Amino acid sequence: MSTVKLIRWTTAKAGAEFGCDPATLSNRIKRAGIVAGDDGMFSTRDICAAVFGDMEGEKLRNLRRDAELKEIELARLNRELIAAEKVTEVWASVFIALRQAIWNCDAPEANRRRWLAEIQDINRDEYFTTAKPIEADAS
Repeated sequence: MSTVKLIRWTTAKAGAEFGCDPATLSNRIKRAGIVAGDDGMFSTRDICAAVFGDMEGEKLRNLRRDAELKEIELARLNRELIAAEKVTEVWASVFIALRQAIWNCDAPEANRRRWLAEIQDINRDEYFTTAKPIEADAS
């Protein structure tokens, strides 16, 4: 019974063999989290994963992404999720009505101007910086 000698690759050798720039290959190896062996070289499986990608990992990422998208769609259908643009649009219309009501009330003009100055448009970014995370129901 003969033993098969495994092929070990440097990035330069693998790059030449697989038609890939060695620097690009090195970057792909790093991004994939592949670590060279004790000899400072890579297995054929390592090189193939860097050159062609990790199909199983890609499938898993796609499944997770699809599941997240379904959760988002379900939350939207259950009216638990509203687009930020819609929230901004509704608040803007509320502010317009409020400003008109203040301006048309019977208070002195100085008071109305002060009240209007105190009412600022809601900056959508403030929702994200000041919002507290939604906590699960304790029930």
